[in-house]
Amino acid sequence: SIHPGESMSFPLNRSWSIFAVVFVIVTITRLPFIFDGYGNDGDAWWLATAARAISTTGEYRFSRPPGHPLQEIVSSYLWQYGPIGLNGATALLSALGAGFFVLTLRELGSKRSFLAGAALACTPVIWIHSVDAMDYVWALGFILASFYAIVRKQTLVGGVLLALAISCRATSILMIIPLSVFVWQYGRTRAVFLFALTSGLLGISTYYPAYKVHGDYVF
Repeated sequence: SIHPGESMSFPLNRSWSIFAVVFVIVTITRLPFIFDGYGNDGDAWWLATAARAISTTGEYRFSRPPGHPLQEIVSSYLWQYGPIGLNGATALLSALGAGFFVLTLRELGSKRSFLAGAALACTPVIWIHSVDAMDYVWALGFILASFYAIVRKQTLVGGVLLALAISCRATSILMIIPLSVFVWQYGRTRAVFLFALTSGLLGISTYYPAYKVHGDYVF
């Protein structure tokens, strides 16, 4: 017989097992490509330069306006490992994003969530930018994690995760609109304000170090 607690734990364990499988597979597919420089976009090389400056001086410097605070600060701990460190971090974010995308589709009732996650991870633009030092996949990973939290009705967690996406790429703030629709769809009107305020204000606040150092170049 199945006890009440068992019926609750099995789907959760199964989902996170699938997440782990997706994470490992996506990470492995990226590993051969993370060693040869930071990418063809000069902005990726500016990130490495800013990360070294932050690490060696102890003062924040953005790689380019308006800044990408979370990525730049995290990268300041990884720059000494070269492309393996910075590109490797991007690869891990791509794997996290694909994993959360699969979990979200499972929550929404999809029977082909694994294939959809594989399709997302293999999309050329995502594959290319998951093995360089650009910010796109960093932001996408946190956006997809936020989406999963929302469908799990964890509004505050979703807001914090979207704020992290905003901190990686400022234009991610526009995702407040579509994600708020999902929050509202679940019948949580007041939660829409909580989500928007949490993600918007917290995300914008992460740009204070950039504004303090670079002033009007940020906005």
